Amino acid sequence: MKLRTFNRTNRKYNSGGRISIPGFSVNARGAFVLNVGLVRMLNISSDDKLLIYQDLEYRNDWYLEITKSEEAFKPCFYKNQVKFSNIATAHEIFKSFGKKPQMMKFSIKEKPLIFDGHILYSIIANDKRK
Repeated sequence: MKLRTFNRTNRKYNSGGRISIPGFSVNARGAFVLNVGLVRMLNISSDDKLLIYQDLEYRNDWYLEITKSEEAFKPCFYKNQVKFSNIATAHEIFKSFGKKPQMMKFSIKEKPLIFDGHILYSIIANDKRK
């Protein structure tokens, strides 16, 4: 038998004694909240901005880009989280998954993909609601 040990000292995204699985949530009011695990995984700093992309061929496929672009969302840092708001984007996300606007949780693939010179992180829906 070969066992893998999980504890506070060997987990990558430990925050205050709790494990923070990298991810974010979005609610019906358009509030996007990136948790401390995701902020650390993507190394988001205070001068970074965020862009969200939707694949128009596969409408359930969404991507996140960390950028310096002036057109991007300017997040604010709050208690090790990153927050920004955009109700139109939030409602497009809900619509693409066929969900009522409430709240959805997402995770991000750690390995980015390169498309048209942009470094994009795939957004994965964790929502189990019908």
